[in-house]
Amino acid sequence: MPFLTAVGLCLLFIPAAALAQNVIEPAPQPPVVPPALQAVMDSELPPDTASVQSVAAATPGLPLFQVGPVVALPHFFYRFLYGDGIQATPGQHSTTAINDISPGILLDFGAHWSLDYTPTWNLYSNPIFKDSVGEDAQIVGWAIYGGWNLNFSQGYTFQDQPLIETGSQTSETEYTTAFDADYQLNTNLSANFGVDQTLRFAPGFPNSLEWSTMDWLNYQASRRLIVGLGGGLGYVDESTGSNEFYLRSEARLTLHATDKITIVASGGLEDRQFIGQAGGSTNDPIYHLSVEYRPDESTTFSVGASRQLAVSLFASESTKTTELNAKLDQRLLKNFYLDAEVSNSTVDYIGAGSGSASAGRGDDQVSYTVRLSTTFLRKGTIAILYQRNRDSSNFGRYGFSSNQFGFESGYRF
Repeated sequence: MPFLTAVGLCLLFIPAAALAQNVIEPAPQPPVVPPALQAVMDSELPPDTASVQSVAAATPGLPLFQVGPVVALPHFFYRFLYGDGIQATPGQHSTTAINDISPGILLDFGAHWSLDYTPTWNLYSNPIFKDSVGEDAQIVGWAIYGGWNLNFSQGYTFQDQPLIETGSQTSETEYTTAFDADYQLNTNLSANFGVDQTLRFAPGFPNSLEWSTMDWLNYQASRRLIVGLGGGLGYVDESTGSNEFYLRSEARLTLHATDKITIVASGGLEDRQFIGQAGGSTNDPIYHLSVEYRPDESTTFSVGASRQLAVSLFASESTKTTELNAKLDQRLLKNFYLDAEVSNSTVDYIGAGSGSASAGRGDDQVSYTVRLSTTFLRKGTIAILYQRNRDSSNFGRYGFSSNQFGFESGYRF
């Protein structure tokens, strides 16, 4: 069903806060897709208003409380980690225990709106790190109007954690806004239009304001194959250093090769211009490939490759990240779940003339994560985990090697 496929892709890939890569894996975020829409996507019911209302009425939950149409669904997450090699400042590697405490609440406002708010207390045993309280808030809305499927999201994220990019504990705030619209032109042809805004503020680094659009024309070639052509542009306004302007052109396909194998691939070019100071430009191929194999309900194996460009925290710079990854999700003995993931990333820092302090920096990052989890009381999870991160940088003070052990537990109503 091409329409529902488009709905699912739009909501699942609504941009969240694109904060710089953490040394410590961030806490998992609860889903913010409106429950009634999720039920439509899962059941593949016709996406009209009447069916959405009927699904909402037929699938009542067990909320903590309800006032009129507003349903409150709290969630809680706790994680303990003990890690070495974590950088408080570039070149200074330290060992610390970390307690992350994340109580939150998801408010469902009926079929079309939901709001999630989650604060996180990050507490370090080593006084070289600063305890902090992070915040994450996401609003998601969805509606159908005159043949259009409309999606909206607004996000706010604050964190103060060690970052690979800066080699130190860094405070960072982002506000993200995304609007997405789909229209089914005929049985096989659909159009998608997207507009995004990202406002990022980090003390000690330039503030960046980014606006972008990406638009697609999609064709359902067969029951198993969807192809598309897209183009977009963006502009970045930095408080100091060079501004940036970029153009993107891409093609993509989604192929359900068999009932067990799904392939999603896209590729194209991005031309990025640095405006001001010494100027400069780059024209690079960009791509994304993911292959998922699910031989049965208890096993999922996926591999992926990607290259993307993004604004760096450093003035007059962008990052070009090329990544390979593989992931295994395996259910064991009915009640246990093994998640194992490995990734290798190469991050190149592209700068504009003399205003770029880290131009020429190249990082080779390797990450391994293993998690064994089980459930309790139906909606709770508990897990033990191990993560290893290594970064080899030609700017030596940014390199590090970190081993992290811990356990975590969460509960969602």
